[in-house]
Amino acid sequence: MKKTGLFLILFLAAMALNAQSFSSGTTVYVAVKSAKVKAATGFFANTLGTLNLGDAVTVLLTQGKWLMIRSASGLQVWAAIDAFSNKPRISTGTNAAVTDIALAGKGFNSSLEKLISTGEQADFNSVDAMEKRAVPPEVLRSFLTEGRLATGE
Repeated sequence: MKKTGLFLILFLAAMALNAQSFSSGTTVYVAVKSAKVKAATGFFANTLGTLNLGDAVTVLLTQGKWLMIRSASGLQVWAAIDAFSNKPRISTGTNAAVTDIALAGKGFNSSLEKLISTGEQADFNSVDAMEKRAVPPEVLRSFLTEGRLATGE
């Protein structure tokens, strides 16, 4: 239990340190396996497509937790700010696996991994299992409505 608590604290600290702000006109890069692009801000906004790890886009506007971006094809869409980094995550000729690069985009690095594992082999099977789970937006919206919970972003 103590290791789980330590892992959670370290993970949240890494995420807080990884938080970024982006200026209009700057180029940013997708730092996760895939990022949904939407017609408007908000979790339930219509999804128009996805961007992939390493894709470069131009920031047009920042609004809270959302970026209005222009893709390489010229499409202007919204995406969650935490899916982006101001540094490219993939370099030409890298030997890193895509999964390792995606973990780096989430704030994991070699020193954090050493600290978490503390001599034991870290088991990321639970994280992998959570990433594979998906709840369709209509099911989530129904759950929130029936439970009289907030449905904002």
